[in-house]
Amino acid sequence: MTEELTAEAFWAGEFGNAYSARNESEEILRANQRFFELSLLPARYIRATRVIEFGANVGMNLRALQLIPAFACATFTAVEINRLACARLREHGIETHHADFTEDQRSWGDGYDIVICKGVCIHVPEKRLRAAFAALYDASNRFVFLAEYFAAQRREVTYRGNQDKLWLDDYGSRFWDQYPDLECVDTGFAWKRDKLAPQDNLVWHIFEKRLP
Repeated sequence: MTEELTAEAFWAGEFGNAYSARNESEEILRANQRFFELSLLPARYIRATRVIEFGANVGMNLRALQLIPAFACATFTAVEINRLACARLREHGIETHHADFTEDQRSWGDGYDIVICKGVCIHVPEKRLRAAFAALYDASNRFVFLAEYFAAQRREVTYRGNQDKLWLDDYGSRFWDQYPDLECVDTGFAWKRDKLAPQDNLVWHIFEKRLP
């Protein structure tokens, strides 16, 4: 079995189900709401009507955006590999595509005002990373919001006793190197001990496509 298929089976199966169960709570929802209120400020200067998240899981990010007045007029789309998580997304009125976003099929289309990928690229094997970045770039009409664990050089870490499932990297630089036509309009660090908007030590970036 290839590395990519192993990763797909891992997240689509029982481990992915358990991940969904432990990452859905009112506390996480409120922390995410505050996080996006702070970090997405530059992107909120446009009236976002279409937002998509890749690797949305049960929708704790999109559901948080639904609570923010600036996104009151937006429609939300999710791409998720775990079937049970897809069911939870649909319960919250989110258009959902059950798919591996690193594959070639693009049932979700393009033209989204904001593309979100948060804590997902860290789980993408090296051989699929360029394809993952391509999905983000191609779906965006304006902004890409990328938030991941950071390391100056790519290195693997053991993830809940599993190997080949999590890699630290400078994902912002790698994405920007792949698409140098983008502009990085903001970046920041989200600390796990932040009292207002705790996140799991993520480095986040907002990239913008230059208008013609």
